[in-house]
Amino acid sequence: MKMENKLLSLDTPLFEGITQQDRRPMLDCITYHTAVFSKGEIIAFEQENMKHIGIVLSGAVDMIKEDLWGNKTLLVRMRKNELFGETFACGNDSRSTVTFQVSEDAEILFFPLTGSCEAAIWPACFTIGSSKIWSVSSRQKTRSSSARSR
Repeated sequence: MKMENKLLSLDTPLFEGITQQDRRPMLDCITYHTAVFSKGEIIAFEQENMKHIGIVLSGAVDMIKEDLWGNKTLLVRMRKNELFGETFACGNDSRSTVTFQVSEDAEILFFPLTGSCEAAIWPACFTIGSSKIWSVSSRQKTRSSSARSR
C-alpha cells in the first residue's frame, strides 16, 4: 500500500473526526516522514526536545522513566496506530520527561511541529481534533501517574 493511502486510512486518535477528504490537503502540506527502528533503539531520550508527534505504524514503542539510581519503569507500551510524544510536543515545555525505546521492530510516522506550513496548518488540525489529542495526552499522563504510585 502506498504511504499516502496508508496515511489517509490511519485509525489513530490524531485523525479521529477528520474525514479522509480533509486529511489529503493536510498531508500535502505537512512534511511528515517515516523511519524504521530495531528493537532496543532509542527514539528520544529523557530531556530531549520533542519536535514531532510519533505514530506507531507497526511494532511497539515503550515509554520509560528512569530514576536517579538507574532503575527503569515501563510506563506504557504504544502499539499500532497509537501516538507518542504529543504530551511534550504540544505542551508548554517540549522537553521529554521520559525515554521512548523500541520494544519490537517498528515503523514510525513522524509529524513535525515546526516550519511555516506546519505552523499554519497544525492549529486548524488541533482545533478539529484538539479534544482527541488532549484526551490521549491526559490518558498517558494518568497512566504515568498511576504507574508511579504503584
